[in-house]
Amino acid sequence: MNKSLDLRWISKTESNNLKIFYDKICLNRDAANALINMATAARADGVSIGVTSGYRPPILQQMVWDYWNKLQPDIVELEVAKPGYSEHQLGTAIDVTSEEIKWRGVDYKFKFTKTYSWLKKNAKQFGFIFSYTDGMKVYGYNAEEWHLRYVGRCMAEEKETQGMTSLDFLLSLCRRDDPVCGIASSTLNWCGAI
Repeated sequence: MNKSLDLRWISKTESNNLKIFYDKICLNRDAANALINMATAARADGVSIGVTSGYRPPILQQMVWDYWNKLQPDIVELEVAKPGYSEHQLGTAIDVTSEEIKWRGVDYKFKFTKTYSWLKKNAKQFGFIFSYTDGMKVYGYNAEEWHLRYVGRCMAEEKETQGMTSLDFLLSLCRRDDPVCGIASSTLNWCGAI
């Protein structure tokens, strides 16, 4: 595991408010804590959040790429990042799902769920943003309403206030130090994956 990313595991038993697949999920420590808090708040509002993917080491990202390349070679580059270009390799990205779509991951029906509506309204309060929003192909990928990225509460609220696309926002972070949010661009570890 990459120690410089400050990764930690969340087990199924650690949070009763979060449905985790594959026994446990690995994320950056701050992202993991924020996810547990977000799932707890969602549950209090009657919403269930499931996580199908978190941190992926390069070898796992290669396996994901190879799998989808065999299934859909004509569109794989619109759907899956190559190793070295995935936000999942930073330990700050998650793919979410909900009970309303029978906990299926990577499902375009997710955007019609109560869980998605709740996340659109509340995720920023926990430091999460949607990376690949509808109509935003500047990244080169199709929209992924199930994909969120942890940037911290201050940054997520700033993005919302400024009305920036996720790409423009993340690029702006790579070009500055931010004394308001207390983050230096050199410590973000994000610039290589955007």
